[in-house]
Amino acid sequence: MSCMLRISGVELDIDELVKSVDLPFEKLYRRGQPKSEFNPDLGVFEKSGCNILVSKAGFTELPTQHSDAVEFLTDHLNKIEALSSWTDVDSAVLDFGTEINPETVAKYIGPPKSLIRLIAKTDLDIEYSVYRCSDEQSN
Repeated sequence: MSCMLRISGVELDIDELVKSVDLPFEKLYRRGQPKSEFNPDLGVFEKSGCNILVSKAGFTELPTQHSDAVEFLTDHLNKIEALSSWTDVDSAVLDFGTEINPETVAKYIGPPKSLIRLIAKTDLDIEYSVYRCSDEQSN
């Protein structure tokens, strides 16, 4: 998935949060729970949290991710405001996944003003997770 809203907190009661807000939760995890049932070397989660799907657009479709995020935040503004101010939420981040080709010298990334305005209303942080991929992988 390419654009996710990630909510987490050390003392966060994720089950109570999920019960109170109707959103498309993609993944839930709890503090102390193993990160992988197949690889115990990965350890346990230090925080409880959730991932909420914002956009299914791929890494090469950043403008679509941005427009999907504007639509998602507009449709769910009150719910997102409630989430970001929920007791014991330490982090509320809108994370856009994108790619960079190893041959590329630089990639300049910035959200549109319409998205910045909505993010400011919700008190979310924003980040871009940039993954290196070849020409073949990005097509």
